[in-house]
Amino acid sequence: MEFANLGEALVITAGVIITQIAVAWRTQNVIVFRICELEKKQDKHNGIIERMAVAENSLKSLHRRIDKVENIQEFDSKG
Repeated sequence: MEFANLGEALVITAGVIITQIAVAWRTQNVIVFRICELEKKQDKHNGIIERMAVAENSLKSLHRRIDKVENIQEFDSKG
């Protein structure tokens, strides 16, 4: 093998290695970005779930109060 061909092969190999490293770095950055965006969406979703749980508990309490008022009204109307 001639030295000129060997030099070309080394330059091409170095270029391929550098390109692969750049592509891997870019892909990693995109993946990290997308994971961060997904975490934001998940945090938002979790916040909604927590607020809905509080609203459901409040609604249960309200239903109990309404039932008590209805029972008092029924007692008063009978007596």
